[in-house]
Amino acid sequence: MTYTTLKSIKVHRAFQTLLLISIPVILFLSSLDTIKEREKVWYGAGYDPEYAYLFNSLNVATFRLVGHFDHPGTPMQVFGALVLQGSWLINPDGDSLTQDVLSNPEEYLRLLNASTALLAAIAVFIAGIFILFRTGNLWYAIILQLIPFISGFILYNAFARITQEAMLMISSLALATALVDWLINSTPEKENRYAQAFGIIAGFGMASKILFAPLLIIPFFILSNFKRRKKYLLYTAASFVIFTLPVITLYPNMAWWVIKLFIFTGQYGSGPVGLVDTLSYPQNLWWTLMVNPKLAMLFGGGLLWITMLIIIMKSGKTLVQNKTFRLLAATVAALAFGYLIVAKQPKESYLLPYEMIASVLIILVIYQVGNFRFLQRVRAWIPALLTLAFAGFVIPSGLAAKKKIYSPDKNHLWETSRLAAESASQNSIQIFAHPASSPEAALFFGNAYSHWRYTGLLKNLYPDTYIFNIAENKIVDWDNSPVEPAALSNAGRILIQGPVEITQALQGSVSGTGIHLQEKSFYEDEKQIILIAYPEKDEYQHIKQSLIFSSSEKERGLEKQLQFSVNGFTTMGNIDFSRSRNGYSSLITDNENPYAFTTKNIMLQSGDKIEVNVYAYGTQSTLKIIVSESDTRKVLHQSLSPADSDKWSKHNLTFVNAADSTMNVFVYCLNHGSSLGWFDDFSLETTNSIRP
Repeated sequence: MTYTTLKSIKVHRAFQTLLLISIPVILFLSSLDTIKEREKVWYGAGYDPEYAYLFNSLNVATFRLVGHFDHPGTPMQVFGALVLQGSWLINPDGDSLTQDVLSNPEEYLRLLNASTALLAAIAVFIAGIFILFRTGNLWYAIILQLIPFISGFILYNAFARITQEAMLMISSLALATALVDWLINSTPEKENRYAQAFGIIAGFGMASKILFAPLLIIPFFILSNFKRRKKYLLYTAASFVIFTLPVITLYPNMAWWVIKLFIFTGQYGSGPVGLVDTLSYPQNLWWTLMVNPKLAMLFGGGLLWITMLIIIMKSGKTLVQNKTFRLLAATVAALAFGYLIVAKQPKESYLLPYEMIASVLIILVIYQVGNFRFLQRVRAWIPALLTLAFAGFVIPSGLAAKKKIYSPDKNHLWETSRLAAESASQNSIQIFAHPASSPEAALFFGNAYSHWRYTGLLKNLYPDTYIFNIAENKIVDWDNSPVEPAALSNAGRILIQGPVEITQALQGSVSGTGIHLQEKSFYEDEKQIILIAYPEKDEYQHIKQSLIFSSSEKERGLEKQLQFSVNGFTTMGNIDFSRSRNGYSSLITDNENPYAFTTKNIMLQSGDKIEVNVYAYGTQSTLKIIVSESDTRKVLHQSLSPADSDKWSKHNLTFVNAADSTMNVFVYCLNHGSSLGWFDDFSLETTNSIRP
């Protein structure tokens, strides 16, 4: 071999490797972008199942028994535990890993989600490189790497979140890779090794999620004799035990969970006894078939191909080798079984393992094209054209489909309502609805899937905090034990945050319990509501309170002229993305634009009070909160300035209408200096003593 030839081969291999790096890089970077856009897992109540995996990864990391074993999901819990322990060893913070995770769950979830994206991208790269070096066929490798783009749910659940789907994706991809290698390289002498490899992968897949089960069909069908099938099943069982060792004592519970899925007609082991609900199942099956048209086309094409091959073989003609037909038939059978399983509890994301294994069907098409003699002149180009066409279609469509699954458009609402609750939480008991958008609801969910193991620590970290369990219509403690509303009667006031629909349910739960729920919301936006309740005591019976709040949060990059999603202001001021106390924006002021957070008219009766807080950055002595009379614009009161600081400082003001008559006022923040000043996290709480 000449030097020029050797150099050409090296350049060719380097180019192929570069191509196989590019797809995992796209997957990884787009996943990081998704993680960044979501910002916080609890936004939009999107904490299922990530908080369950956070808590159970913590269980494994601290050598506690897990509380979540339904999937089973054990490999992902072990991976999460390694990430948590690794991060703690590198940068320990707080008294312990457990306390730090429960105090800063979102920080650890960002780390876990980014680690999941990296792991999944590495798996895709390894699959491509393995097939390239085992078969020498670049197009097979690229098809395997492209298949995650067939569904937005694969890109979202398996690459951007710590969920069981990540390991399910990896195991399904590993099986597809092994099947392609078997197709090209297997011989009767090598089949024992393939039986072992298939078994190890299958056990890992079943330990990741039992939805992998239909894929067990494929190796069983394609192996050539009973002895090898038996070895495959034994290796599958042994592999499953190894990958679920942390939950081995929970096998009876796990088995009962799986049995319930099959013997009851409802979703997740509920409903009457029976295999399926005969009324809804046909409709669910049709929906499952149609929900991903790409997969449906591959499945339908596979069925048609099998039919044609059977007809041709009956007429004495043979176009494919026997093992090719076995692999085709086994893959289509696995897809059919998968459709039947998912239709019982239909959910598009449950199709993940079958979408991943569909890559085998595409590769079989490319493989078969290479065997057609009548395409001899062009068959070298057809695989490239098919692969490039597939890439051009699935990459943009997959990324677009992922964007539809989650939306960051309302992130500023979730954050603003959260900060509104925090601003008014002093000397109050707080109750957060679940399921709903709050860190407390997310922590409650994670604790529930950890057998309430962290109840005591959560009580210490989040005192005077309870949950309103919407499903059970009751106020509960961190371990879901009921809390009688009357037991909260010693509180000065009670703040309750949740979705706007909870008002009626709350009124029913506290009626006649010694708790008075204020009829008008304390704070409200288009998604969340904060209600306020008082013990029914004489001194509280004529009190009415409300809150105006803004964190000046906007979606990243939006122009300042777009309307803010908060009520109570006539003008806000100029938004600035260069500096913020929370999130990514604040209001900037200067000589030409000195005003921020100008409220609407507020009517105060005699004795009524307003309390205003805002955070400011800049020359603190020139940054003020002002209360002015609405008609005359006369300044009635202004805040005292805190000491100058190079950090955000809190300004506050309390104003009471001491006059005997009603007074109309408005409040605003003012920069009366020459330098720039920023304002953020404005809150105005009004207390009205209503006369009988």
